[in-house]
Amino acid sequence: MLRDDLLAKGRSCDVSGHVPVSIFGLPTDGYLVNRDQDLAREVYQTLLSQKDEELRVRAVNSLAVCAECSLDFVLDQGDAIVGLAKSRKGEGLLYRYLLVLLDSRFNNWLPILKRFDTWFPVKALERIQSPEVLAEILNILKICARQSPQEVLKLAERCPIRAKQVAGPMAAIYENISFRDSDPELLRRLSGDCWGSQAFRRGGSHSH
Repeated sequence: MLRDDLLAKGRSCDVSGHVPVSIFGLPTDGYLVNRDQDLAREVYQTLLSQKDEELRVRAVNSLAVCAECSLDFVLDQGDAIVGLAKSRKGEGLLYRYLLVLLDSRFNNWLPILKRFDTWFPVKALERIQSPEVLAEILNILKICARQSPQEVLKLAERCPIRAKQVAGPMAAIYENISFRDSDPELLRRLSGDCWGSQAFRRGGSHSH
């Protein structure tokens, strides 16, 4: 019934007859996520597949409201957004998505760490040209360090250090972990030797 109502109010459908793009002005945020997650996924898949950049940006920004209802739903949309970021133009959407995650203040960041492990292998991070995107990835990892320092360090070490915008959050991650974990092996990895072997080896540079 809800789906029929949305379709009736939409002004246009795509060729497959799926959810119309124009229903973005309707309750495609937390309300819809609470009522019908399958429909909400279809709505966002449709929106994110559009060529209209403004429409895609609005869809990503609206996920901030959805985050209040379902972290899993928001993370599911990340699969498509990270895929779009494989093109330089798509990095802007990824940046906005990372800001949504950063501002959401979740109680449990572990599901995000699991997704990051899948989304951001070494090669994927090396393809990212925007230092702002890399910095926001690290800013999120900095928060996650409170719950899982070893996993955060593993992910952070994948990130190339190409600019001071990236070096700052990386240093903050190291500092957070050193304050919160006393494991000798982990602390050894945080030594100066780790900076040389991990950061510089990937062709980046950083400033103190």
